[in-house]
Amino acid sequence: MLVRKATMRAHLRTVPKRFGDGGQGMSTCRAVVLPRFGGPEVLEVRLNEPIPDLGPSEVLVRTKAAGINPLDLKMRGGYGKSLFKPLLPLILGRDVSGEITAVGKAVSQLHVGQEVFGSLHPTAVRGTYTDYAILADEQLAPKPANLTHVAAAAIPFAALTAWRALHSMAQIRPGQRVLVMGGGGAVGLAAIYLSRALGCQVSCTCGKRSIDLVKEAGADETIDYTSENIQGQFKGQFDAVLDTIGVEETEAAGVNVLKRGGHYLTLQVVH
Repeated sequence: MLVRKATMRAHLRTVPKRFGDGGQGMSTCRAVVLPRFGGPEVLEVRLNEPIPDLGPSEVLVRTKAAGINPLDLKMRGGYGKSLFKPLLPLILGRDVSGEITAVGKAVSQLHVGQEVFGSLHPTAVRGTYTDYAILADEQLAPKPANLTHVAAAAIPFAALTAWRALHSMAQIRPGQRVLVMGGGGAVGLAAIYLSRALGCQVSCTCGKRSIDLVKEAGADETIDYTSENIQGQFKGQFDAVLDTIGVEETEAAGVNVLKRGGHYLTLQVVH
């Protein structure tokens, strides 16, 4: 799956000394740390960030690549300040792809040496911008051999966002019509793939430069948002609308093209 989301490679500096007892005997590693909220200049690279002990169901992953999501940028700027300020400094990052170097005592489906990829919960305070990331075993899956670590790290958070919106909340079903607004982004492309896999007919809005990309992802219909009257042309036609743009104009259009009883879902972040 192709996604437009930045990733960063991690070059290891230190190696844990001992993890045979599930993470006891802490060592340190490099990490990109957020000591205070602000712009990119507030981020610090620390060379001796502690690696916490592993819990029974946790996995230690040697990071090969980490994804950069819009949520990370918003958190850096102060989104969720009331929750996260008392917990500073934070390590940002949701997505990771890498190799398992240790597992907790209760982990049975994953093993040391296995290549995996996955995503942390949005509220995690020790993220993946570090040489060694810690995730619950249920947050990881084996990395497909045909994906590079960089490609794998760009998938999980965006795909999970689309899945939760369309499957868990809208509960889309085969034969329904789905509109993805902003189909050329990471969440939009994931939404197209997932909707088609669930047997839905998929339309999406995008710019001219993204038309070939969304068609490759499986969109049945592309709509140029810069030149077409979406509300007038598609009024009342869709069972679900996933708005990845989340501005007033797209919200108005998305609501107006829904069928009665349809679901409008937005990625707009409310402060």
